Amino acid sequence: MHKGAVQPKILVVDDDPVMLNIYSRVFSGRAYVVTFANSVATAATLIKANHYELLVTDLALGDGLGTELTLLFSQKNPGAKSLIVSGSLAEADPVALSVVSGYLSKPLNIDRFMETIAKVLDAPVVRPAGDKL
Repeated sequence: MHKGAVQPKILVVDDDPVMLNIYSRVFSGRAYVVTFANSVATAATLIKANHYELLVTDLALGDGLGTELTLLFSQKNPGAKSLIVSGSLAEADPVALSVVSGYLSKPLNIDRFMETIAKVLDAPVVRPAGDKL
């Protein structure tokens, strides 16, 4: 990132504490401002109150589906980018999937995940010093 460049803001939503920990480690030291949420309700509140360049969400959350968030996100920010990370798209609403920029399956391949983030945000992949993930 160039000096003075704005760091993209990303909202990551997953109800699994282990996955949130993985995301936290993956984004640590990278040029993104990341906010984490563990439910549809919390994420919806954050989406309504803040501006994010990207939404990354699990599909099946304890209190709803990630596609509910992708629809809300795209309504608030037309043209907004979102990614679904899930083991299956079986529960997904095809209309809700129409606003999704990409899909990644679990188990998560970290390199592919970060390459997809960079591609969706149209930014170079930047690895932090000493990256061991």
